[in-house]
Amino acid sequence: MSFAKKLITYPWPAGMLAMVFSLLPLMGWISFILIGLMTLCRGPKMGLWVAVCAALPAIWIGFNDHPDVLLANAVGGCFYTWLAAVVFWYANSWTLVLEATLIFALLGIALIHILIPHLNIWWVNNYHEFLQMLQDQLASINQDTNDSEFALMLSMINESGLISSLARMTTGMVFSIILIFNLINLLLARLWQISAFNSSCRIGSELTNIRIGYVALIAMILTVVAILFKIEIAYDLLPIFLAIFFCSGLSLLHFLAGNLQNGTFLLVIFYALMIFFPTYIIPLLLASALIDTLIDVRKRT
Repeated sequence: MSFAKKLITYPWPAGMLAMVFSLLPLMGWISFILIGLMTLCRGPKMGLWVAVCAALPAIWIGFNDHPDVLLANAVGGCFYTWLAAVVFWYANSWTLVLEATLIFALLGIALIHILIPHLNIWWVNNYHEFLQMLQDQLASINQDTNDSEFALMLSMINESGLISSLARMTTGMVFSIILIFNLINLLLARLWQISAFNSSCRIGSELTNIRIGYVALIAMILTVVAILFKIEIAYDLLPIFLAIFFCSGLSLLHFLAGNLQNGTFLLVIFYALMIFFPTYIIPLLLASALIDTLIDVRKRT
């Protein structure tokens, strides 16, 4: 019996194993994969058991004056991965997984804005504290550091409004990173499930048919309109939409490349361009996803 089959056959040890990995530094992502695997193979109830086991250390730490750990690991990691896995278990669709995680993220951001009314100011203060700490560290490492030059750079950053602009979108960017990280973990769990139980299944066909629906597009347009009217929460919502449509654009790209003779080579070129020229390539990828939502490119190829 393979290791994966033993895990899903005996869920109690799987829960304990997830708890152990959640306690180990830099190994928590393995517990998220275990959550995804158990949910995909045994359903929401068994997956929830593993998620609770993996979240227990973060819950304990969170209620001992570290709520950021509770939010990041327990809510943003364990239960977020479990919810995404539940959606795939029911619908067998990565598109619905993306749209569901979009809803989860939007609700999470709205809740945080309600709990912390002046969230923008809180982030600005944290950025200033970080820059001050960086200045102190540099001064302690090198006594010859010209503090006036660093202070001048900080003054230029403040005058440019960069910190205030970043603070408006930081919560959304954090949620986007968590969303993509959890989707990668769920993808790894799905690959593990296929290799262990259904080797005839082709995950490529699943991932190249992601197409975000009209509702998400309309919601993103409304978010952009809200930004034009200076509504604070809209700045945090926009990165979530961009992350979702970025994934959709990658799916369309791989679908089109799969229909070309030199598709693999073109993908390598595209990813290289995205690394060196992200400001040009990423908007192009987002635009292709928006066009796909409107006209369904796959049906026209």
